[in-house]
Amino acid sequence: MKKIIYFVCMAAILMMAACSSDEPVINNQGSVSPDKNTTAILKTVVTDWGASPETVAAAMKGYTRQTLSSDEEIFHSSDGLSSVIYQYLDGGLSAAVVALPRQSDNLSLEGVLGLSLLGERYGSKIYKQSASTFATLFQASDNTTSTLVGFAPVKGGDFPEVATIEVTTDEATSIGVETARLNATVTGGGSVSRCVFEYSTDPTLSNYKTISASAGSTGQYSAQINSLSINSTYYYRVKATIDNIDYYGQICSFETETAVTYSVGDPYPNAYATEGIVCEVDAQGLHGTMISTSHDYLKWDVNGIFCNDYGYNKNDGTKNSLPSNQPFGAWIKALGTGWYGPALYELTALSKVVTAVNSGLRRIGAGELDGFFWASTQYSNDHAYFVCITEGTFMGYSNGFYTWVNKDNTQQCIGMKKF
Repeated sequence: MKKIIYFVCMAAILMMAACSSDEPVINNQGSVSPDKNTTAILKTVVTDWGASPETVAAAMKGYTRQTLSSDEEIFHSSDGLSSVIYQYLDGGLSAAVVALPRQSDNLSLEGVLGLSLLGERYGSKIYKQSASTFATLFQASDNTTSTLVGFAPVKGGDFPEVATIEVTTDEATSIGVETARLNATVTGGGSVSRCVFEYSTDPTLSNYKTISASAGSTGQYSAQINSLSINSTYYYRVKATIDNIDYYGQICSFETETAVTYSVGDPYPNAYATEGIVCEVDAQGLHGTMISTSHDYLKWDVNGIFCNDYGYNKNDGTKNSLPSNQPFGAWIKALGTGWYGPALYELTALSKVVTAVNSGLRRIGAGELDGFFWASTQYSNDHAYFVCITEGTFMGYSNGFYTWVNKDNTQQCIGMKKF
């Protein structure tokens, strides 16, 4: 850890030297390939840790030598494209910082110095030198024109070899009209403390949203995202935090499916395999409510005045509990998963679109809505509401009329289901 702190100081010293010296440290414009001679000399010197200042000076032949202090000196290339600063301890080389022309964010010393990456610790990469048992630790910092990289020997035993951390954004799966599952793989050393996906309709991921990823099998992470826009391209990447360092996967993309939209009166999901008739739908035509294609004449509860309380919600029938051992509740249960007895105001809303709904029922050859229909909403423990639903009048009552009667009366029953 002391070495790591020292690198930051060394980088700062080099920056100050560049400002205080008449000798140019970096004078390149834009991205320039690293000076091959500089990197070759650096590789030779850092392999020989403990080298004397004279040995270092010989290796840096052709560079302008400048003394910074009794144990530090800097060497400038004649073209001003690169500089190296060295520190000595007890007369031998103990650390070095090289200033390279501005690098990309993914600077790899394997390509520059031929070192073998072992892994990462404390925000710095650890490289193994092929000519020794030492690892080389570095920390890079950028200014507008150069990349500063610090080196010092670390005993291999202090940092056992670890697998290189790899964070990969995988292909999205389970892509639907508004949904998709994002996937990623994280392998290598370190403990993942946090893993999220960033996603946006912008290829640059500007104004992105995030969703936390859940760990699956070893190294696998995924997250289900909903409420996406239909027929749209989304861009995403994974970000994993390992030992307080953020690692990013590559940006990938997927496209949501084109949606089938619905209107009131449409068979759902289609006229050939109809589950119900749409009676309410959202502005996008994607989600809403349907009614069953069949109805029956049944009692709410055969016990009459000896009934119990099962629900008083007037707006959402899913909040009422129809007894499955009584005719109305048993009939709803037989319709299957997701079906429920409509609440009072769900039936009055249905009465307002009865013409379109009946048109859909006629389209598939089903019976029309015409009469009194039980609501799952109770008026009291022994009374329940019913609503008149008809395209004209029924027994002298107008469409939308409602009142309550004893539960052992017989009225029509119809089911509702969300989609």
